[in-house]
Amino acid sequence: MSLDGIRLVRDRGSAVFDLEIGLPPGRRSAKFDLTAKGPDVRALLQHYQGFELAIADFSLKTRGNVNGARWSFQHFDLRIGDARVSANGTLDFRGNGQHGMFELSGNVPSLAAIGQFQGRQFRDQSLSWQAIVTSNIGVVDIGDLHGRLGDSEITGSARVSIAEIPEVTLDIQSDSLVLVSLLAEEMAPPDEGEGAEDTRLIPDFELPLQALRKLNGTVNLRIGDLQRDRLHIRDLVLRADLRDGRLDASKLAFNAPSGHLAARALIQPAGDSADVSLAVVARDFAVGLFGQNQDLEMTGDADIKVASTGGSLRQLAANANGVVFAEVRGGQVADMEFLHLFYGDMFSQILGTISPLLVSNTEAQLECAIFPYEISDGQLSSVPYTFFGTDSIRISSGTRVNLATEELDLDVRTSATKGLKLSAGQVLNPYIKVVGTLAEPRVAVDAQGTIISGGAAVATGGLTIVAKMGLERLFGSRDPCADVAKQARKALRDRFPDLPATTSAQ
Repeated sequence: MSLDGIRLVRDRGSAVFDLEIGLPPGRRSAKFDLTAKGPDVRALLQHYQGFELAIADFSLKTRGNVNGARWSFQHFDLRIGDARVSANGTLDFRGNGQHGMFELSGNVPSLAAIGQFQGRQFRDQSLSWQAIVTSNIGVVDIGDLHGRLGDSEITGSARVSIAEIPEVTLDIQSDSLVLVSLLAEEMAPPDEGEGAEDTRLIPDFELPLQALRKLNGTVNLRIGDLQRDRLHIRDLVLRADLRDGRLDASKLAFNAPSGHLAARALIQPAGDSADVSLAVVARDFAVGLFGQNQDLEMTGDADIKVASTGGSLRQLAANANGVVFAEVRGGQVADMEFLHLFYGDMFSQILGTISPLLVSNTEAQLECAIFPYEISDGQLSSVPYTFFGTDSIRISSGTRVNLATEELDLDVRTSATKGLKLSAGQVLNPYIKVVGTLAEPRVAVDAQGTIISGGAAVATGGLTIVAKMGLERLFGSRDPCADVAKQARKALRDRFPDLPATTSAQ
């Protein structure tokens, strides 16, 4: 059936086309030759899945044919305002399809001129791409891939094998990648609504185990320079394989503004759950995200090796086994910002109970912060204790957390150094106890059971806790940071990850 010289005209555009359709329609055979133009592209498409085009003149010229799953274009040229997309060639999506080659390129000088998504304007940045797509016997290759978005540029290739379980291979390189939102304004966090009763800190997130079984693939990623707001890292390498639901991120490594980090992770399906492991090693590490650490005087080491079994994050936490060791050194601390990453809001409670002076005057020179933990069947315990020292105060805590229930128990011992000046009437509580949950910790009683009231101890406790924790000798040490780190490493080292602690991500 042939339709020749068909003309469609409306106030926002016009189109002229020739169309030849093979009968019966089930043959999926057709030839087409289409020319369209107009002052408003919304004559073609206005709304789609939350996307709304802006008013712009347009033109479209295309000629080709369809034969089943085989599409051929002699040319395809689309212009919307200053944006252009061009293509030509043949794509064959049949599993036993014949060879095809397809060239695709595009240039959008400004995404902001294209339109909006869910009522939000796109960021004013350019987008361009070009690639050669070939297909043969169910395999689609995207070669000579080159793309640019704003200040970011990538090159590489991709391969897709069309089968019952598709297989995707990505090999991407970039000298510079600057990650910014496509939209001019950040998306507001979703409203959980009234009636959200879950007060747990660890989210009840189910692992996407079924989704992992629906795709096989390999990713090789190399980025010379990566930026996201204040985050700036170099020499990023990522290698990951997904097969039969098993995800093996065998290497993640990068250089930070100071130091180096290496990591690996594995998700191995086991019925309705999975065996999950994570290993991280960092040396002299600092990413410079904290306002008080832009000069990178504050650096640290980390060794993490954790394994667990479960189908959700909460199950993984409840069944976790392993070790976590982090040591942070040097630099100025203001408002104890980085310590809130480890202690959350409870740290403000601890400081206020030790002495109200610490809440109003928290700027200090950091000696060290040491976080040594072992995890056994979801029970996290400090080995021997968590330690935090500045030029004015030293705080050590025996830490115990049930990751299944999120209940916590901290025995906190405090000692002032010469840098802390207490005037008459000011109180320093040397022993306190923190209980509750990770989401809702509270200072309850001191280490001897004395009730804490109004930021001061009602009565003075004894020294039994000191004998148990061996902290008097620690606080009298000339170098308590070295002593705590030495004890922790001695207790945990044979369980540390065996990742190379090098200064290169290659």
